[in-house]
Amino acid sequence: MKHVPLRSCVACGAKKPQGELLRVVSRGGDGPEWDEKGRAPGRGAYLCRQAACIERAWARRALERALKLNAPAPAALKEKILAVVET
Repeated sequence: MKHVPLRSCVACGAKKPQGELLRVVSRGGDGPEWDEKGRAPGRGAYLCRQAACIERAWARRALERALKLNAPAPAALKEKILAVVET
């Protein structure tokens, strides 16, 4: 039996297998970006694939805390992630 790593959603706290969550990564000064493949280097934060969790993460500034960012996460990133989740 293969080990499946669990990760927590930064918005709701639900623990799920890593492959079921969306990963947002911060690579230092570039700002946060969506890590589509889940393998990009940098500090990562995970979100459930639900619009409610994504909205909650932006409302509570959960990504900024998890990624240790000084500036708010861009709204364009939120829209990009929501477009993928809703389809």
